[in-house]
Amino acid sequence: MQKQLHMKFIAHFLLFVVIFISLTNSAEGQVYKWRKLRYELIAGGGVSNFMSDVGEAENSGLSKYFWTNVNTWRPVGVIGMRMAFSDRHKAKAVLSTGFLYANDAYGAWPENQYEVRTSITEISAQYEFYIIREQKKRNIYNFLGASQRFRNFVLPTYLFAGISGVYFNPKTLFDDEWVALRQYNTEVLPNGKETYFPVALAIPVGIGIQFKIAKYISVNIEAGWRLAFTDYMDDLGHGDYPDLEEAIANGDYTRAALSYRGHGFDRMSDQLRQSLEEYVPSGSRSVGEWYDQYQFVTATLNFKLKTGRKGQPRLRLYR
Repeated sequence: MQKQLHMKFIAHFLLFVVIFISLTNSAEGQVYKWRKLRYELIAGGGVSNFMSDVGEAENSGLSKYFWTNVNTWRPVGVIGMRMAFSDRHKAKAVLSTGFLYANDAYGAWPENQYEVRTSITEISAQYEFYIIREQKKRNIYNFLGASQRFRNFVLPTYLFAGISGVYFNPKTLFDDEWVALRQYNTEVLPNGKETYFPVALAIPVGIGIQFKIAKYISVNIEAGWRLAFTDYMDDLGHGDYPDLEEAIANGDYTRAALSYRGHGFDRMSDQLRQSLEEYVPSGSRSVGEWYDQYQFVTATLNFKLKTGRKGQPRLRLYR
C-alpha cells in the first residue's frame, strides 16, 4: 500500500514537472524579439496621492507609513519613451505633470486648518526589471466568446526605480483664490533662509503590469511611490514661524494669516485682523517626521516604434 502511494506520488510529481516545462517553453516562445522592437512611446494618466505634513494621519500603526483619502486624489498625466536593453532590462524617460492636494480636514489634526494644492512637473529616468518578460501574443481576450482565453496566459510584471527632478508651487485657498505661498515667506527654514527652492530631487520606485491589447500596443498599469528630498511641497516643513507680530505691526496681515491658519478664517476681514492682533504663534511650525512623499497610480498606452538599421528609433509607429 505504501509503495503504491509512493509510486502515485512520483507519477503525479513527474506529470507536474512535464506540464511546468511545457508551459515555460511555450511562454518562452512567445517572448518578443526585443532587438527589433526595443523602443516604445508612452502616453497616459492616472491619479496622485499626497503624503505631507498637511493632512497627516495619526502617527501610529500602518498610518504612520501610509495614508490616503479619496477626496485628496488629483489627476496626473504621463508621456515618455521606453528602451529595451534585453528582454528583462529596460529603461524609460518620463514627463509627468498634474496636481497634489492635502487638507487637514481629512487628517488627524483638523484644527490646524491648513489646505494646500500644488501643481507638479516631474522629469524622471527609471530602470525596469521584468520579473515576467514581455510576451509576443496579446493577453487580453474576449471573455464572452474565447474558449481558449486562459491558455498560456502570462502577465508581464516588472519593478522599477530611478531618479527624478520635480517642480512644485504650493498654493492655498484664501479670499476665493488659490494663492501661491512661497512669495509670502511663511516659514523660516532650519538653515535660516526665508524661503525654499521650488525644485527637488525625488526617488521613484514601484511595480507595473502589462496587458497586450494588440500586436504592437500594450496597456501598462503602474503603482509608484516617490520620496522627495524636500519637506516643502506643502509649504510646511521643519522650520519656525516668522516673526508674525512684526508682520502685523507692519500691516502685513496677509502674510500672518497664511503662515498661521488656526484662526479659522478663509478671507481677509476686520474679524481676522483682530484675531491676529490678539494671538499669533511662534516657534516650531510643524512636527512632521518625514520628507514629503507622493504616489502615482497610472495607466498608459505603449506603442512600439520602428527601429532603424543602426538601431536608432525612427519615431514611426507600426500599423
